[in-house]
Amino acid sequence: MGSDLGVTSARARILVVEDDARLARLVVEQLGHGGYQAEAVGLGEDALARASASVFDLVVLDLNLPDIDGLEVAERLQGETRAPILMLTARADVDSGVAGLYAGASDD
Repeated sequence: MGSDLGVTSARARILVVEDDARLARLVVEQLGHGGYQAEAVGLGEDALARASASVFDLVVLDLNLPDIDGLEVAERLQGETRAPILMLTARADVDSGVAGLYAGASDD
């Protein structure tokens, strides 16, 4: 997590949205080692609920979620949080990257 996104490790709060529980635990654990305060949810609806209930400094968002496509989650998060959105995906095509930027992912 670089300063390009404006997030420093001084107990910054990060919401990890990842449906693979093992990967989510690993990301949260590693962010914790870096000094970040991270929590994970596995569904898009849960991410939207957490973002409306708490303030986060960054959202790490998987695009392939079981309930709502990550692009839709990103679009809806724009109304819930000012936090930059970092998208993680196995999608390698340019169109997915462009769609992510239009949906609200940070390009910093």
